[in-house]
Order: sequence, then C-alpha cells, then structure tokens
Amino acid sequence: MFNDPEIVKLLIYGLGAACAILFLAVLILAFKRNIYYVDENGTEIEKPSRAAKRKAKEARKENIQPVNNVVNEPQEEKEIEKTAVFQTVNSAPTPAPAPVPVAVENTPIKEEVIVPAKEEPQIHQTLEVPVVKKQEFRIKGALVTLTVNGRKEERAIDHLPCLMGRESSSCDFVILEPAVSRRHARVLLYNGELYIEDVSEHNGTYLNGTKLASLSRAPLNVGDVITLGRATIKIEQLLY
Repeated sequence: MFNDPEIVKLLIYGLGAACAILFLAVLILAFKRNIYYVDENGTEIEKPSRAAKRKAKEARKENIQPVNNVVNEPQEEKEIEKTAVFQTVNSAPTPAPAPVPVAVENTPIKEEVIVPAKEEPQIHQTLEVPVVKKQEFRIKGALVTLTVNGRKEERAIDHLPCLMGRESSSCDFVILEPAVSRRHARVLLYNGELYIEDVSEHNGTYLNGTKLASLSRAPLNVGDVITLGRATIKIEQLLY
C-alpha cells in the first residue's frame, strides 16, 4: 500500500490537515481560557449567564430618568419669573402730578443777582523740543605729507585700512625707502577714530618721536608725525 505514491500523498495531506485543526483548537481554548470576569471590587467571578445579563440590562433601563423633565424645568421657572416682574411693574403707583405754582399779588419780586463764574486757571502746556544730536561724521581718510630724504610729496589716504610699506604688490601706501619694511604699518579706523598700527616685527614704528610697542596701535590726530625708517608722514587734514 505504501508503495503507491498517490496513497502516500493522500496520507501526508491528511496528517497536515489534522495538525492544522489541532493547532486551531489549541488557540481557541487558550483564548477562552484568558477571558475572565470580575466584580466591582476586582474579584474574579464566574461567567454570568444570559438570564443574569438580561436582568442587569433591564435594571439599567429602569434607573435612567427621562430627559424631557430636566429640560422643561428651567423654562417653567423662567415663565414664573416673567409673570412676577410684569405684576410688580403694573402694581407700581403712578406718580402724582407736580403742583402748579400760583401767582400771589403784592408779593415783592426778588431780583436775581448773576455772579460771574470764576475763571479757571489756564494750564500752559510745555512743548517738548526734540534734542538734535550732533551729527557724527565718519572718517574716510586723511591728507598727508610724505618726506623721504628731504623730498616732500603730498598724498591722500582715501580708503581704510591702508597698509604702508615698501612692497608695491601688497601695500596701499608705497614708500620706496630701503629702511622701510615690505609691510611696515597700517592706518585703520577703530571706534570711530583714526589709528596707526605697527605690523612689522623688526623695524619700529614711531609716532611723534615715540616708538610704538610691537604690533600695537595708537590714535592719530591732525599734526601728528609718523616715522617709518627714514621716511616721515605728517597728518595734514582728516577726510570725512
């Protein structure tokens, strides 16, 4: 019998179907086993019967009060208040007519004296005058006199910062003097004022005969003289 492949195939299909049915039955039993009922205190109780469920449903319906009674009560109270207000308005006594003045003969007439009203003191309003702030002018550069080996030349520092030195490819203010470094000093704008800053580590920068500390800066004013090597630069005028 087991030599026939058709019979073996049918037996395999039958065993697979039986296993599937058993697996579904185990799942259903496990699901039902996990369902349990508890009372109001959380104590586990037995599954209630259909008759008990029906009685509990009818008891809940009996405890529900009709909604119409609750809605109609405020309307009745409003109608009572309206009638009470209407009655109080109608029952109020009518005011008595004002007495008519009767003229009496031979009665001296008092003259009315008109007292002039006191003039109210005039309040003088103070007008606030806007304070005009002093216009701040931004420094754009300076007119200077460059002196190298006795030769004087007037120049303009027309943009800031302005790098001074011997190297023409990188400096804005070129000074052809061997004692001047390739990048010697820089004129810049700092806190709204014109400053001279030393950028050379070897050759010094002098302001009015005083040597600046290495890589430090000092403010410039009209008449100040900057010394770079054997070249002097005098500040003649500031440009705004």
